[in-house]
Formats: sequence, structure tokens, C-alpha cells
Amino acid sequence: MLTSIRGALRNNNFAALLRGPKRPPGPNAALITESVGLYTNPEVMHQNASQSGDMTYYRMFVWPIYQLNHPDHVRHVLQEKARIYSKRTIDYRLLRRLGGEGLLTSEGELWKKQRRMIQPLFSRQHVEDLGPMMLECTENMLDRWRAKKDPAQSIDIVEEMTRLTLHIVGRALFDLDLLGASNEVGAAFETASKELMLLGPVEIVWSGAPTPRNKRIRQSTAKLHHIVTSMIDERRKDILRAPNKPRRDLVSLLLQARDEETQEPMSHAQIRDELLTMMIAGHETTANTLSWTLYLLSKHPKIAHYLQQDCRAHLQGRAPLVSDLPAIPLLSMVIQEAMRLYPPAWALTRRAEEDDEIDGYTIPAGSTVVISPFSTHRHPGFWKDPGRFDPTRFFPETEKQRHRFAYFPFGGGQRMCIGKGFAMLEAQLILAMLMQHVEVNVPAHHYAEPEALITLRPKGELPATLRWLD
Repeated sequence: MLTSIRGALRNNNFAALLRGPKRPPGPNAALITESVGLYTNPEVMHQNASQSGDMTYYRMFVWPIYQLNHPDHVRHVLQEKARIYSKRTIDYRLLRRLGGEGLLTSEGELWKKQRRMIQPLFSRQHVEDLGPMMLECTENMLDRWRAKKDPAQSIDIVEEMTRLTLHIVGRALFDLDLLGASNEVGAAFETASKELMLLGPVEIVWSGAPTPRNKRIRQSTAKLHHIVTSMIDERRKDILRAPNKPRRDLVSLLLQARDEETQEPMSHAQIRDELLTMMIAGHETTANTLSWTLYLLSKHPKIAHYLQQDCRAHLQGRAPLVSDLPAIPLLSMVIQEAMRLYPPAWALTRRAEEDDEIDGYTIPAGSTVVISPFSTHRHPGFWKDPGRFDPTRFFPETEKQRHRFAYFPFGGGQRMCIGKGFAMLEAQLILAMLMQHVEVNVPAHHYAEPEALITLRPKGELPATLRWLD
């Protein structure tokens, strides 16, 4: 704001100074509930973009919000001017109550140090080496489905995909079987996620406010901390029992990491925060992606048939290898289109630490900017008939012609999700297995309503019946 004032004085533009910064159009929220809805509902955000254009201005309580909808604006914030846009926003303050200073929420030198230490676990070779384990976990789920007494019995897709991806992330990152804890982890995270999204202004500002909602958040977070702390304690014992036995899982890596300058080990809180972040992000987002993918395939049986035929023709009933995936491009195209319509990370927020200008509009220092993949992925200037499920949008030739930031389900710039390769490989292998053996059918009358919590998931249960193909 100070820069804007100086500019107005330097140019003798006192009229501009009196008018204040130029703001984009936007809705007027008369009620607090309306204000919150503008900020927490992806469909309302998309409606704002449709009505107001590529930039939208509104307030959430007392906080000024600039919603950016055009891919150029997304690139500006996430890449070109990332230096002046921090994560010191309401959302990340709330996420820190759950995940502390993990890789998702940390910044500056702490983030750089943590990213360097964790990066080896997400190298291409290491991720591809995890493929057989991902398939083993998927086969275990299929065996459990086959053993159901009533073949017409309905399953809950969200519950099943959450259980599967937690099994995989436990094995991949922690070398532990988390299936026994899946219900507890899922329930605790869902409670905390829902309560965080419903906080009032006092609870946002004062996390210690003695309200029932804050109490439920603290209880859910304590459960998650207990699970992660137990994992850390168990691995410490393993290292003491066999100090010369090398392990490549995340727990061991963090326990043995040392600061480059001081040679000090990471604190318990730091290790806990990183593990909790990876555990939640590593299973929740992929579970939602797979749930939406299976839902959309059920609603579009012709596309499901093409994918099923491709998988069966190429694999001939055997388990897929990582090397098989390029020969079945429809797998990744279907998953990418599902993430276009229902991106797990449906909104990203940043705080302008300096005055900025985007497309002729002033963004004063201290303002919050919101970037919504949900909205930008439906921008009519970059997506024809954007509400339609059409995996052919992701033909390689079509992608080359598209704006780089018209599609960004994993974020962009230097803060792009470290687990992108892991998530895409996992989703493709699981889907390839399912397409060969079973048809997952959501009832024709069932509409999956998006629920915008920390991630975008189907609201309530997502029921489906199974028709076996072998």
C-alpha cells in the first residue's frame, strides 16, 4: 500500500490517492455466512469467476481477498513473483494446527532444508521401485472384495480408496502396515478437517478459545500425533537394535538426518510434523482422485469400456508393470481429466508481502490472493465445454498447445507437490488393476456432491456395486 501512495504523490495524482487502489469487480456479501461461502465453496468461487471475470474481489470477515482465475495470474503468483507471495494466510495458519511446520506449511530456509532431505524418497527410480508393493496392496483389496459373502453387497468407494492408499503410504514411506489404524486415522483427519473449515473469526484468531469446535480439533490432532509418535518410537528401537541395517523409509531418514552446519538431529516435533504431513497428503489426495475417477467412469460407461479394453488387451490378465503404463495412455488421460474437474487441492492461498499489480489491478501488501484450480480448470477461454468429462483433452499434442498454468492440480513453481510422481504412478497402477478385474458401478440416481474440506472429496458415502470380469 505504501508503494501505491508514493506513486500517487510522485505523479501528483491526488484523485487516485483519494479513490484508493483499483479493485476488480466482485460480489457484495451482506452476511458473514455469505462471506465465508465465497471463500470456502469451490462452486461459488467458479460462479464468481463466471460473473466477474479473470479477477474477483471480496472480503471474508475483515480480510480482503483477491481471487485470480486466469492462468497468466496463476503463473504470476506461483512462479514469476513467488518471492513476494508467502503462505502466511488464514488457511495455512489453520493447517499448522494440524500438521505443524511440515513441508506443506513451512517456508524459507526451513522448507528448503526439509525438501532437500526428503527429495531422495521421491526420486523417479525410488518411486518406480515401489510399484510392486502398490500392486500387492491393491491385490489384497481385490481379494477382500472377492471374499464378500453377498456379491451384490454395496461398497463405499471413498472408504475403500482411503483404506488402500493409507496401506500404500504406510508401506512406502514408513515401512509399516497402517491398515489397522486406517479407521482411526481417517476419522481423526475427517473430524479435524471439517471442524477447521467451520471455524468462526474468534476461533481462527485465537486457537485457544474454549469452544467445543476447538476442543474437537485438539482431540483429533492429539490422536494423529499419538499414531505418528508411536511410529517414531518404534523406528528408534529398530535403529538401536540394528544400527548397521540400512533403511530407506522416511522415518529412518528423518531420524538419522543431521543439520549441515550444527550436526544437530531434527527435533521430535519436526520429525512428527513431516511424517504427519506426508501421511495425510500421501493418502488423502490420491484416495479422492481415485474416488472421483471411478465415479466419473461409472457415469460414462463408454469411456470406461474403452479403458477396460485397452488394459485387458495390453496386459492379458497379468499385473501391470511400470513399463506398461506408456502403452496405455488412456489411464493417465482419465486420471488427469478427473483431477481437472475435481482437483484434490481445490484452492491455494498466498499473502502479498509487498504491493503488487496484476492485470492493471493493485494488490496491496497484506492482501490474500486465492487461486482455485477448480475454477481455472473450467476457464472457458482454455477449456471447450469445460463441465464435460472428456479425457481426450490430455492427448500429448493437445497438452502442448495449452497454457502451462491452465491445469495445475499439483500446484506450480518451486512449491509444486513433491509427491506428484508418486501419486500419478500409484493412481495409474491401481486403476489398471481394477479395470482388468472388476467393474465398479455407482447407482444411476446417485450424484456425488463435492465437499470442500482441506481436500475436495465426495460428500458422504459413495456407494457402488461390483461386477467381476474374471
